[in-house]
Amino acid sequence: MKSAAGCPSPRLSSQTRTRRRPSPGSPPEGGQEAERATAALDALGAGKGCAAVLLVMDPSAVPNIGTFTPEERQRLFSFHRNLALDVAQKVFHGLGFTLLPPDSAPGTAVFFLWGLEDAELIAPFQAKLTAAFRDISPMRLSVLATGIASGPGLMNLRLQTEVLRREHALSPRPLLSWSQSMAKADYVAAAKLYVDSHILERVLVQDVAAAIGITPNYLSSLFKRQLGQNFMDYVNATKVKYACTLLQSGKHMVYEVSHMLGYDNAYYFTKVFKRYMKMTPTEYQAEFSRK
Repeated sequence: MKSAAGCPSPRLSSQTRTRRRPSPGSPPEGGQEAERATAALDALGAGKGCAAVLLVMDPSAVPNIGTFTPEERQRLFSFHRNLALDVAQKVFHGLGFTLLPPDSAPGTAVFFLWGLEDAELIAPFQAKLTAAFRDISPMRLSVLATGIASGPGLMNLRLQTEVLRREHALSPRPLLSWSQSMAKADYVAAAKLYVDSHILERVLVQDVAAAIGITPNYLSSLFKRQLGQNFMDYVNATKVKYACTLLQSGKHMVYEVSHMLGYDNAYYFTKVFKRYMKMTPTEYQAEFSRK
């Protein structure tokens, strides 16, 4: 169903369907997890001078790759991941790093590094790795590197990695660093991605500005100039769209949805929701359930 205000009716993701109902008064789950992860890294001495390096492998030039079975493709990628690990051990000798477990994206590998003072070793790593790949197989390689972060700034590495991944998909290149990324020029796109990635948290303009490396006033002016709306208007509109999805499931009370989206109380959430949907969350949920 679509409401009179045009609220989308997307299916709930499996993550949303199985999410434990939060208890009122507790902080958003995403914030808790990020804080715990940062504290754990600090305790291990791995919370300073950190960066993520994403390797994207393209097997299209490998002879007869179209005839490879999924298992053969997996073995091919595993071989090259191990090769990348050998090169990393030589280039990053004396630094802390680890090769993270493979994610759901085939042909990728992610190194997490710590103890960096600058990003000078990334280019030599890309050059040596590309040479090693070239000597063994026609597998094409791209290296995408985030900026360097410490402490609370570690939470921005995931955002940077996703921005770099999307930019590379649009314009592949052998080496792409965060300082070269279009996100440094297209701050609005990076800010919108941050909002989408933190939809279940309280989103403040100063946090988003810090994540993408500009001042809050400049970010606000960019939103006004490019989108014709204030930054917080965009945040609230995005949260209301997601609230519609949660309310449609019928599994959450209004106060629970309010808390899940990072609002201080259900009364304020109701005011925000009504501003965009021309009805209260309770009215919206009731109307949807009748259809």
